[in-house]
Amino acid sequence: MKFTSLFSSSKGNSLLFESEDTNILIDAGLSARTIENELKKAGKTLNDIDAILITHEHTDHIKGAGVISRRYDTPLFMTKGSAGMVKRRVGPIDEENINYVYDNMPFNIKDIEITPFDIPHDSVEPVGYIINAGKVKIGIATDMGMIMEDIVEKLSECKVVFLESNHDVDMLKNGRYPIDLKKRILSPLGHLSNDASGNIISKIVQNKTEIIGLGHLSEENNLPSIALKTVKEITESFNIKEGRDYKLNMADRIGISSVINF
Repeated sequence: MKFTSLFSSSKGNSLLFESEDTNILIDAGLSARTIENELKKAGKTLNDIDAILITHEHTDHIKGAGVISRRYDTPLFMTKGSAGMVKRRVGPIDEENINYVYDNMPFNIKDIEITPFDIPHDSVEPVGYIINAGKVKIGIATDMGMIMEDIVEKLSECKVVFLESNHDVDMLKNGRYPIDLKKRILSPLGHLSNDASGNIISKIVQNKTEIIGLGHLSEENNLPSIALKTVKEITESFNIKEGRDYKLNMADRIGISSVINF
């Protein structure tokens, strides 16, 4: 099995999960051509993709989903709330390729079990996903505005967690974004800061989590070096040390990165 970030930023997000028999994209937030190019680097093509899991309807998560589904007859999995908006934004999708998912209700794509869970974000019915691949669970939790204890509990059961580390609070507050946008990002329905990510990691690595992928970094209000430094400092304040108690990966904004093999 393999878990790979194809790209992850405020401009576009897509993750690839591979098992022996199944290939799944989580989000498709750049053009189909861009996704295809990154998949080729991973030894895959869009023809190989069995399904796309959509977390929510924002453009940086769905931009290529319509073209991919139409061109390759690829099933899309999303909540009903997301589906209504996705259809408006990516063009017509064959109804047979639209599959609804529900909070805490597992479903299967071939040999892989997937469980959606509600997340706090300013979109219509957004979700994260737990991918259960036999002995390994992977948690995907991006685009969240605050730490929810029930989400922490779910992620604590995963060996691998891909977590948002969107912004440095000081960079955001002192940056050039309009006040309304700053308030949105900092709100309980906005995005996780580096500090918030560090606090979540400090909790989940005390259970089953061994590998963390940090992603969805803002291009304007964060730097990989700052995100890594902040997260490590926070976990060390709880006597949890990166490299000893967990492994930390950083997803690139564009291009394959944070590759995890099982």
